[in-house]
Amino acid sequence: MFHVVILTELWYHVNMIIGVDIDGVLAQVHEWYLDDVAKYFLAQGKPIIDATAYSATDMFGVTREQANEYWDTAIWRYAKDVEVIDGAAEYMAMLKKDGHTIIINTARWLSNQDDKDGERMRALVRKWLLNHKIPYDKLVFAEFGGGNKMTSCRENNIDVHIEDSPKEIELVAPHTPVIIFEQPYNRDFNIQNTHRARSWRDVHDYINKIKTR
Repeated sequence: MFHVVILTELWYHVNMIIGVDIDGVLAQVHEWYLDDVAKYFLAQGKPIIDATAYSATDMFGVTREQANEYWDTAIWRYAKDVEVIDGAAEYMAMLKKDGHTIIINTARWLSNQDDKDGERMRALVRKWLLNHKIPYDKLVFAEFGGGNKMTSCRENNIDVHIEDSPKEIELVAPHTPVIIFEQPYNRDFNIQNTHRARSWRDVHDYINKIKTR
């Protein structure tokens, strides 16, 4: 459901600055959980208990420490091999062609760190975007943890942010309108200043719709 509270002077801009998350918006993170992460924990006798969950702790009923043990090594494989979401490259290119500015606004784990792991992750993110032909004007690495995308939205004058994480949506939406990119873990999550998109075509069509108002 679209909440009319966001129909302010913001939408009179012909071209917008659009913030775009990576994991769950451009990259198939949930599918990775259902495949690679599931195989890892099933080998430990821990099958999926909630296929719609956002985190490994909730999906497999494991501790945060157990989840971190998986990601300590798998994060590098994920960063290279995770599949792109259908339509992402195509419709991002259309948005660029339409004259919008695209700022990729990610809080990918490690990517904000000022060390060798941070450098390695930032390089992998850039390579993944290049390999999948994802166009953008600027790449922002927000600090890992809820709330930092809100800061980067403000600092970059982002008009609307495309996000999947309920926690990030809740923190960003009071300040910046959010397009919720639908995933199983956010289907029942709706707050003011948001609009829901079920695909990249939905994202593009909605932005074109508000552009012509």
